[in-house]
Amino acid sequence: MKKLLLLLFIATMGLNLFAAKVSPQDAELVARNYYYQQFNLFNGELNYNDIVFTELIKEYRNGEVALYVFNMENGYIIVSAEDAMTPVIGYSWEGSYPANKEAHFEWFISEYVNNIEYLQDNAIEADFDIMNLWNTYSTDDYESLLDAKDAKDVPVLVSATWNQDWPYNYYSPEDEDSPANGHTYAGCVATAMSMIMYYWQYPDHGEGFRQYYQYPYGVLEANFEDTYYNWGAMLDNVGSNSSEDAIKAIAELQYQCGIAVHMNYGPDGSGAYSPDVPAALDNYLRYNDAIYQAKSGMSNSAWETILVGQLDNGYPMYHSGTEPPSYGHAFVVDGYNYSGSAYTFHFNFGWGGYGNGYFASTDAGGYTLNHAIVKNFIPTETYPNHATGLITLSNKVGRFTDGSGPLENYIDNNSASFLIAPQTENDSVEDITLYFDEFMVDASDVIRVYDGEDNSAPMLAEFYGGSSTSSVTSTGNMMLVVFETDGSGNDEGFVLRYTADIHEWCSGTVTYTEPTGSLDDGSGDKNYAPGSLCRFKITPTWAADLTLIFDTFETADENDYLEIYDLGSSALLASLSGNEIPDPVVAPSGQMYIVWRSDNFDQAPGWSAHWETGNVGIELEEAFNEFNLYPNPANDEISISFETNKAENLIVEIISPSGKAMYSNKIDSFTGNYTNTVDVSKFAKGVYFLRLLSSEGAAAKKIIVE
Repeated sequence: MKKLLLLLFIATMGLNLFAAKVSPQDAELVARNYYYQQFNLFNGELNYNDIVFTELIKEYRNGEVALYVFNMENGYIIVSAEDAMTPVIGYSWEGSYPANKEAHFEWFISEYVNNIEYLQDNAIEADFDIMNLWNTYSTDDYESLLDAKDAKDVPVLVSATWNQDWPYNYYSPEDEDSPANGHTYAGCVATAMSMIMYYWQYPDHGEGFRQYYQYPYGVLEANFEDTYYNWGAMLDNVGSNSSEDAIKAIAELQYQCGIAVHMNYGPDGSGAYSPDVPAALDNYLRYNDAIYQAKSGMSNSAWETILVGQLDNGYPMYHSGTEPPSYGHAFVVDGYNYSGSAYTFHFNFGWGGYGNGYFASTDAGGYTLNHAIVKNFIPTETYPNHATGLITLSNKVGRFTDGSGPLENYIDNNSASFLIAPQTENDSVEDITLYFDEFMVDASDVIRVYDGEDNSAPMLAEFYGGSSTSSVTSTGNMMLVVFETDGSGNDEGFVLRYTADIHEWCSGTVTYTEPTGSLDDGSGDKNYAPGSLCRFKITPTWAADLTLIFDTFETADENDYLEIYDLGSSALLASLSGNEIPDPVVAPSGQMYIVWRSDNFDQAPGWSAHWETGNVGIELEEAFNEFNLYPNPANDEISISFETNKAENLIVEIISPSGKAMYSNKIDSFTGNYTNTVDVSKFAKGVYFLRLLSSEGAAAKKIIVE
């Protein structure tokens, strides 16, 4: 018996002595087995034969394969090409392995590649634990992998998948050289900090004030004390077409985090030092217990013990890595899976979900990953702030909770009412839709939804704990949500989200064929709607030319604008924005195409205009002979002459761009030659119209006063 044990020990030692390259075939078996185990333990049910790899990507270092990446339709898995390294580097349940890796993700993966290169260069063998992992996931008995009695996990804590570019950098310094919509990047340090703060929904406001000078952007500053963070407007992710409220709320938080850590903003990337994060949290953001902890000098097991302990407590961590001489990279670690033999940790890289997945924290053979965390990133004052009484929500899009935070249950014997009232004097809200993102409520506690300002309005829905939920839509611009609890028990609570439907003042394409008329953005005495895209065609018959004359004009900024085209030639005649009434615009073809666009940021009263046409209704020579104006353009006076052979009641008038009659002469029963001189010396410079009106027809000519 002793001889047999000795032989087994020698065999085991022999395996440890001969590290080897991993073939693509062996790597695929490991990838398939590992993914099968992890998915079924932590993410649902998956048949082994349903795992289909769609692509194999090889990551090289110095001409040698370092990593195998197996892409799937939804997800990917990364396997080491060196068996002295832990078998699986990382995986994801969704997306695919980024083909064009952003700098922070590129660095993160390169850390593992560097470790593998170190193992190869130094001919380091696999240790016993790593060897066992390779043996475990190289089995043909894949069903045995599900017999993991010690398996446990902490599901992903942070729901935000925020980014550093537009529109998250809305408040970052402007820089025309930046590809991020002309603003510098928000910075990975600020993005990681802000996503963790979003998880806590804390604090209401910061403390203190900070400013510093950065060339070429000037003085950058933040008043933390007076800035109240609009948590109710923030969403898990936003894009260019998202609500202005949500975009500005998130961007403000990210910018304040940036100022707190003395962010060095730039058009190609913005950086700050991770060791400065705890002090910034303590001095400005009311997180007083945060500690910077580097991995250097720690064993893998000791490092994992810290990560697991924080995550078991429900504390996501700021995670960073250094890449001298640069600032480094920062992201969030916010969950883990443990199969009974190895941990993988969930990383949120702060690039809109790009690359997010589970990754090993293991380094091998004496190589040390350049990793660090900020631990105890937790609220330190009175927390949580349970919802009670009446709370008014004025954002057009937002979310709200019972106020218990991510760790506690809501309180018993409580009533909290949420009045969703986004209507303002300048907006027009048609209805509100309520969605249930999370609903974990005791069976005796209830949420009631009312179609109006108070509970005397019709009740739209009633949801007790344990019941199924569905979206609810109001018929008007207010909705009341009431949450009532008794003393028989409580639970984790709810996360509700809502969107207000803003009236669409104009849309599609409207065509006008009348010789004169008016048009506008449709908003009347309100502001125009965000995200407008409206088109107008003006195509009167027999028009020699067409002039658009503005009566009012006010847009919020250059991102809300009118484009005016000559429909006959397709030439762009004008692109207009601002708050001054533009000069009249003339389409020589007599036809005009107008496009009105507004973005999601800031609105204004909008615009209104009318149009006039030349030679409309009847050809000039059929109504009046020898119709002449001279000189034209005119400075002081202009002479008008025409001939009519039939006695007519006539009106001769000059019309201003705004439609005002600057000159009018009514002539009864006129026949013969008409000649008159009109003083235009006091007319403002611009385009005017001379109109001749009779029972037989009308004629018009354009006058230019210089």
